[in-house]
Amino acid sequence: MESKWSSRSDAYVLGRDFKSASRLNYQQYLWHETLHFNLHPTIESHHPFSSTKRTKHQVAAPSLKIANVACGSGAWLRNLAQELPQAELHGFDLSLAQCPPIQWLPGNIRLQEWNLFDEPAAEMLGRYELVHTRLIFTVVQDEDARPIIQTGVQAPVIEEMLEDLKQKGKWANRLPESMEECGLCDVALWEFEERADLAKAFFDNSLAKDEEMAQNALKGTEEEMRLLSVVKKMSEESMGGVVICTPKIVCTARKRAQKN
Repeated sequence: MESKWSSRSDAYVLGRDFKSASRLNYQQYLWHETLHFNLHPTIESHHPFSSTKRTKHQVAAPSLKIANVACGSGAWLRNLAQELPQAELHGFDLSLAQCPPIQWLPGNIRLQEWNLFDEPAAEMLGRYELVHTRLIFTVVQDEDARPIIQTGVQAPVIEEMLEDLKQKGKWANRLPESMEECGLCDVALWEFEERADLAKAFFDNSLAKDEEMAQNALKGTEEEMRLLSVVKKMSEESMGGVVICTPKIVCTARKRAQKN
């Protein structure tokens, strides 16, 4: 059976000489002049670092690992290394011909040849807090970016649980209608997405709830053993960086004033 990663031949249609490297370096300048960031502000708001608010005395957490897939000439990595000198920056590309020699780069940058259509090595999976890619318009084949987007993290039990959860709790989104039908007024509903830095904590909390339910309400039954097995497997899968995030819903309403 063919792997979903389907290793493909070199699909890069541009050059890799000094002119091509100069073009990529200039493109990084143009992109930065246009965007005014290397990491999008919404990413920074979910992580304990900020490139836009940093001073020369502030450093990133030593454990932070960032991958740059299709790193080209390494220009984006070189810029980011100045903002996050303590982060581990790993650049991957099918060819490193356009990059400077590794000994000329900041010490927190590492380069490795890798085809983004090939299956990632085991040590790459679940390793990086951030994965960045850019300028791959000519590389995407058949108008399908999914072979590139695939994370490689397999979580079949979590995926099955997610599909099951999608069929439950629909009443929560219908709360405004239900409250109005019961005579309440000024009904409003807000939805809050989970913060990335709290996603694992929320997921662990949910697993603890499921385990507690299995050991109490389902104690002594086959369903207890099944649910405990599911909890164990989901806990193991979450170690690879996969969790279920559920938005938090807040609904308010007011009782209608009584007429005298």
